[in-house]
Amino acid sequence: MRVLVTGGTGALGREVVTQLRAKGHRACILSRKPGAGADWIQGDLVTGANLELAVKDVDAIVHAASDAAHPRRYHATDVVGTRRLLAMSREAGVRHAVYVSIVGMEGVAYPYYKGKLAAEAVMREGIVPWSILRATQFHTLMEVFLDASLSSNIWHGGIPRHDQPPRRPFR
Repeated sequence: MRVLVTGGTGALGREVVTQLRAKGHRACILSRKPGAGADWIQGDLVTGANLELAVKDVDAIVHAASDAAHPRRYHATDVVGTRRLLAMSREAGVRHAVYVSIVGMEGVAYPYYKGKLAAEAVMREGIVPWSILRATQFHTLMEVFLDASLSSNIWHGGIPRHDQPPRRPFR
């Protein structure tokens, strides 16, 4: 089966691609970032760049793309981008689309969650056959903090010397 994974370079998308390939499926990545290989398509849900190419000859889509880092793009990526992706998927004959959302976000006023809920509503319109998977949240930012703290002198029982410059893992 040929499966398009939107957000295929993100923490979740990378794992989805790995698992699909391990099961013998042809996983194609759609990402704004450039990449190499026949199964990589640089495109953009917001602008629609290369979406027609991305959905061509695809059996299913795992829609894991989102833009939590840029508040001004929540609606454009999660709602407008989802609608655009599904419309092109219908034209291309995609048989099923899976949208990855978040558990327990109803009633929370956070704009990112509102965008995810609005994207779920777009999925429910049935432009193509659909499933919504709500995962618990995972935060790659915690990995950054842990990596930084584990490499610091604090965890190694040392005290920084005055002749050492302070460590600045974040910029």
